[in-house]
Amino acid sequence: MTKDITDITIIGGGPTGLFASFYGGMRGKSVRIIDSLPELGGQLMALYPEKYIFDVGGFPKVLAKDLALDLIAQAMQFDPEVLLDEEVREIHRDEESGVMTLVCRGGEYRTRAVIIAGGKGAFEPKKLNVPGYDDFLGKGVHYAVKDPVEFAGKRIVVVGGGDSALDWTLILKEKADRLVLVHRRDGFRAHENSVAQLQQAEKDKEVEVRLFHEVSEISGNGRVEAVTLFDNRTDDRTIMEADYVLTFLGFKPDLGPIKNW
Repeated sequence: MTKDITDITIIGGGPTGLFASFYGGMRGKSVRIIDSLPELGGQLMALYPEKYIFDVGGFPKVLAKDLALDLIAQAMQFDPEVLLDEEVREIHRDEESGVMTLVCRGGEYRTRAVIIAGGKGAFEPKKLNVPGYDDFLGKGVHYAVKDPVEFAGKRIVVVGGGDSALDWTLILKEKADRLVLVHRRDGFRAHENSVAQLQQAEKDKEVEVRLFHEVSEISGNGRVEAVTLFDNRTDDRTIMEADYVLTFLGFKPDLGPIKNW
């Protein structure tokens, strides 16, 4: 029987997968979306829903969660089947019919075509390998910002030199009591415009920037209370009171079984 066969199965429920689902529906195809996360939207919803995005065509700036919600609404117009918290482990193709069977944790699903829209796959944040990081993860140490209001009036140490580190520094400087950006070298991987804004903010004394510095320890009693920094040129140490340590060090891509297909 073929009633359970979907025309298109999309692996990944982020922006690319959602638009693929919309377009499949526009062409009159039945669509199934499979994603390992508990909600659609990919990194937009999972990592930085409250962050503005500036590089989407047609939007001078758009809040990540708003973009995700619009993409979801667009895709849902054609009632795709959505399977969340699910992982595709194997794909088998019937040579005679061309139909593929996707073997997942929760069952098997048949489809005529597969679109892999998983990006870099599951994203595991790179850890700061220092004493206290694991102990205070979720207790003042975070690798993502879900609600900027949480950081109002707080002392914040941001670690990193890429787009996320600079973007959140520029966003949170208006809310924080004190904000210090720590970066291990004097070059940034962020967009040039963000670097220019950071330099202006430092000049205006809105933020502190500690270049050639790294975190050696995070300490506290039940939650973060202080951070020890060291100058990687001189090894001079500084203990800094802090309520939050935000580490934006990138993510380890993990395609899982996909990399073997």
